[in-house]
Amino acid sequence: MKENVKHHKVVRDIAKFPLLPKKSLTSVSRYINNLFFQINNPLPIQIDTLFIFGSPNCYDSLKTCLQEIFKESNFNNIIITGGKPNFTDSVEIDKAESLCILDYIRDIIPPGIELITEENSVSTAENVEFGLKALGSIPKSICFVCKNVHALRAYLTLLKISQHSILYQRSYVPYYFPSVEYLTPDSWVCNLNFQKLIWGEVQRISHYGTKGLIAYPENVKTSIEKILLITK
Repeated sequence: MKENVKHHKVVRDIAKFPLLPKKSLTSVSRYINNLFFQINNPLPIQIDTLFIFGSPNCYDSLKTCLQEIFKESNFNNIIITGGKPNFTDSVEIDKAESLCILDYIRDIIPPGIELITEENSVSTAENVEFGLKALGSIPKSICFVCKNVHALRAYLTLLKISQHSILYQRSYVPYYFPSVEYLTPDSWVCNLNFQKLIWGEVQRISHYGTKGLIAYPENVKTSIEKILLITK
């Protein structure tokens, strides 16, 4: 049974591109790079589930990332998450993110893998909740795939629910129009929109972690609190 699809447009609780703090984020670049641009994990030969977080764009970067993953590992199943975005500042697409992704990557999916799409989630928390529900159980091992700037929050959200699963991260480098510039540890310091994206992630992790909605390990909490303190 499908979850109720949300048709109305809603305002994010924390803006996607929030106003930047008084002190420049470049003053805390070491903390930001350590948190948000971690090196991808080496993968074992066999993993239970490939968990793809929904996205409305950057499918070519995602596809390249998946091609490398399929060279390294075999999977029992693949879950692609993401409904049609319903935020007021969302990119407009004509169908669920998961279906858009599937259209783009279908030709590289190895044969014999169970493929599941989840078509109603509109947030990272719902990606995880609805995705695991569609799987029917929590896998023992999960390789999750998402944009690099969202990888920490995706990991913490999965960790909250899948505490006993072995989690492997594979993130890809997104790009944004109109400049088509890639978001990297070097490029964000010179791009205000990239800084706003990262600042939004800092605020979300602080907010959701404090409320207990995501896992909030002490090392992450300490780094987030230092970023907030130094930039206030």
